[in-house]
Amino acid sequence: MTPLARPSRLLVFSLPLLLAPAAAQDAPSTELERLRVRLREAQERLLEESRRRDEERRRYEEERARLLRRLTELEKKNARLEAKVKDLEALLAAAGAKKPGDARKPAPDPLLDGRRVTLRFSETPVSEVVAFLRDITGANFVLQASVPRDLQVDLSLQNATLRQAIEQVCAVARRDGKPFPLRWKREGEVFIIERRPPRAAPR
Repeated sequence: MTPLARPSRLLVFSLPLLLAPAAAQDAPSTELERLRVRLREAQERLLEESRRRDEERRRYEEERARLLRRLTELEKKNARLEAKVKDLEALLAAAGAKKPGDARKPAPDPLLDGRRVTLRFSETPVSEVVAFLRDITGANFVLQASVPRDLQVDLSLQNATLRQAIEQVCAVARRDGKPFPLRWKREGEVFIIERRPPRAAPR
């Protein structure tokens, strides 16, 4: 009986040794499964990010196309407006009418706006000032009889146009220390300086 009992005890003690390699084999399998799960999750995130970028790109292209269409429409509208303006200008020219703005901004006069003068006068008779302007510009100036010859002018201008010079002479003329109303006008090639008529009294 004793020899038969020994093998059974050896078998019982050897079972853990047989099961240990199987448990060791399960550990790599579990780690591999976790890696596969993480890989699938990473792939899903990449796919989601790719879909999001595709959607943003699609929206960008749609907005770009919309803006291009709007720009094309505006360019066509602008071209139509320019064509209408040209047609209107042609009609005005054919009718001999002035373009809008001509009355507000007269064309520059070569003599009045092109000639530059420098003036320095102190208590100088207006007749001498006018004679000086006549000499340096060659323009024909006339003092009307309504302009007193004892008017005095105090004036200093640097590189002014002839128009500015005439206007300043009329503006600063004084008699006995008091302003004297003058005005000027042009008749052909003659510049006439005369007394400004008094304003009519209100009724």
